[in-house]
Amino acid sequence: MVARIDRRQFLGGAAAGAVLALARTSAALQAGWAPTDVHKTLQTRLADPYCAEAPLPRLVGSWLTPLDAFFVLDRSAEPALDADHRIEVVGEVRRPLSIRVGDLLGGFPTVEVPATIACAGNRRREHSALRRVADPLQWGAGAIGTARWGGARLVDVLEAAGLRGGARHVWFEGADRAGFGGSIPLEVALRRDAPVVLAATMNGAPLPRAHGFPVRAVVPGFVGARSVKWLRRIVVSVRTSDNPHFTHAHRVGGAPIYTAPINAAIGAAVRDGDAIDVAGYAMPTGHPDARIERVEVSFDRGATWTVADLGAEAAPCCWQLWTLRTRLPVAARSITARAYDSSGAAQPPRAPWNPGGYLYDGWYELPLPARERELQPRAPISRSGTR
Repeated sequence: MVARIDRRQFLGGAAAGAVLALARTSAALQAGWAPTDVHKTLQTRLADPYCAEAPLPRLVGSWLTPLDAFFVLDRSAEPALDADHRIEVVGEVRRPLSIRVGDLLGGFPTVEVPATIACAGNRRREHSALRRVADPLQWGAGAIGTARWGGARLVDVLEAAGLRGGARHVWFEGADRAGFGGSIPLEVALRRDAPVVLAATMNGAPLPRAHGFPVRAVVPGFVGARSVKWLRRIVVSVRTSDNPHFTHAHRVGGAPIYTAPINAAIGAAVRDGDAIDVAGYAMPTGHPDARIERVEVSFDRGATWTVADLGAEAAPCCWQLWTLRTRLPVAARSITARAYDSSGAAQPPRAPWNPGGYLYDGWYELPLPARERELQPRAPISRSGTR
């Protein structure tokens, strides 16, 4: 039986642990606390700007991703910000705001929200196996992680600013030299279920610099590009963002990417005599009500399937970990995984190629390992399968 976290638990901002963590963070910011370095244990995919992901066996070892196992994607040098950094709220608002980050946590109700963040380019190497993608950042399946994000809800900040009638979109702009930014629809910004968080903590600790210290946006259910780090400005607008990172990247077929399709990947496989233990993650579609319902594993490239066991922890807009222990078929040469969710979404055998290498969601396949090691997928499966 899967233990679900309901909406009341999900929005548990009054929980003592969340309040204590946020209070400590506020005090640390006031005292000039220096953010930590979490670059030590990741696998580098680009050195400059720094982009790295965790080894997959470590990534699927816990539902909440340790800070030093959470993927990092920088587009320029990480800015050195402090408690005097301010977030501006401007545009289609009646009362423009300038909020000192050190005061943000004390000035608004606080929440702690679990959410999985995945790069839109996660599994890009599998796109390149079909046809080379020009982007030099060739992610494996580790550009994903789950954390509890603590801070103020965006909806409360927008209500304090007072929205004008023409408001339709909310832009986020970062303080990094690359000037990264983007936007989300206003109805998403105003959600109270699966709320957008102006996050100052990550798993109960102040944000590391690599993850947006002192404050970042976290948009549950949306791709990582919409959860802008080192947040400096929020713009309420009648139109979508004109930031070049939004207008020229993170798009498929000319349309901006907001949510990602259902996906599953294998993170570890260990042979034990004639048995095998397999573990991985599965991510539902981005709607807050979607849940992983089933993960299946095949040892004959989709001819037959075995249902895996889902992990005990689950929440809206979060991945589900899964495991399978079974007798290893004698003729087995590979392991394949696929997932289904409560929205009716089913992971397809293969993903259509696109020039940006985004949203690879085909069945995840890898050679049968002789022992536990870093797992690399095979070329994508080219034939159809049955549910």
